[in-house]
Amino acid sequence: MLWGKELDKEEGELPEEPFVAYLDGDRIVAEASDLSVTYLGRGYGEKDEKTGKITLHPCEALYLLQRERIHVMTATNEAVNFNQLVKILEKSNANIWTDYVVFQDLRRRGYVVKEGFGPEFRFRVFERGSYETDTAKFLIMLIIEGRNVDVETIKHLVSVSRGLKKKLILSVVDRRNEVVYYLSSLVDLINV
Repeated sequence: MLWGKELDKEEGELPEEPFVAYLDGDRIVAEASDLSVTYLGRGYGEKDEKTGKITLHPCEALYLLQRERIHVMTATNEAVNFNQLVKILEKSNANIWTDYVVFQDLRRRGYVVKEGFGPEFRFRVFERGSYETDTAKFLIMLIIEGRNVDVETIKHLVSVSRGLKKKLILSVVDRRNEVVYYLSSLVDLINV
């Protein structure tokens, strides 16, 4: 079953004024301010209760940088542009570009997207309007066109996601960076 046909809602407007975040290794960290906390309320970043700082997922930082809603700076106060940040992040995640393609597609469709549970479940996706009131409804398994995926692995991940009371979405990224989503279920896989 194809998932996402009804997805045509652009993400709500973000504040025009960008906030500043700093590279800390492969992490992107911002001081808590009125502006950065506004983004936090819209599903960007995680607040560290000890330090009060906000840490952005790499895809969140790339998305906000591309939309000119954030300035990413090095420890020596040099600005980092989008392409530079991609190259920096590729050192710790060879699949950062593919992850970003899926992340930005989902955000542009109005979903809040958070880090998943390891490499199998790349992202957790919240139903529109439920971010602050409910848990994520979907888990995203990213599949890159041309790479083999074992059906037994998919069956296992469907079973695990059901145990977590979530739906597994197979997110297929083709060579042109276009994304197609499939809602998977054990019923669909029994006949494979």
